[in-house]
Amino acid sequence: MESAISLYRDGQYDAADELVSHLLQTNPDDGKLQELHGIIRNAQGNLEGAIASLEYASLFIPLSLAGQCVLAQCYLAVGQRKLANEIFRFLISRPRLTPSLLPLIAAGFTGLGNHQLALEACRRAAESGIDNGEPWFGIAHHMERLDYPLEMVTTELQKAIELEPRRIRYRIKLISIRQRMGHHTEAQAVAAQICLDQILSLRCADSLKRLLSIYNDAGDDERSKTCQIRICELETDDDE
Repeated sequence: MESAISLYRDGQYDAADELVSHLLQTNPDDGKLQELHGIIRNAQGNLEGAIASLEYASLFIPLSLAGQCVLAQCYLAVGQRKLANEIFRFLISRPRLTPSLLPLIAAGFTGLGNHQLALEACRRAAESGIDNGEPWFGIAHHMERLDYPLEMVTTELQKAIELEPRRIRYRIKLISIRQRMGHHTEAQAVAAQICLDQILSLRCADSLKRLLSIYNDAGDDERSKTCQIRICELETDDDE
């Protein structure tokens, strides 16, 4: 079983699946093996197979919190929203959770349209010390959806940017919020911090057009030209 776990952690899902399937031939009622099989099948994109393995595993053992989270994700993906909601609500009620599960729980509640509980999961992820900007970006997103004051939203976005200054989507979101607030000078200042190579990495035409408008207004010819080049590249890709 340890070998299968190592293969799974290395991203060798097919090899892990083959090994676990072999072990289950002699131990079909091994709950831990069935749970691992379900987690591996989910990673392979075999949602129905993952659900079958995890549900069968639950007949023999209480599923781990990670196993329950995977099962909830699968239920949500196949449209069994009520079952997914029950599990995600149980998980968020737990006082102690592995930090890596919290973003998954937040994503689950986002898929269910429950921004309040998604916000709670993001806040707990941020408090757990996860060393990237995603929890703070998630906090900002859900606060915006819940109609928090936009100044509070920008505070959370700035925390995300401080942790990951190279993540351009954080800056683009901050620009969007600043524009909604009518703070166009501040939006231009944020846009001016975006490097040319970051502009060239963008794949969202709407974001590029937003930036292009800002750079044109600010008289930033170099960044404006780079936006135009990238927009043309994306249009060419779409035509092929």
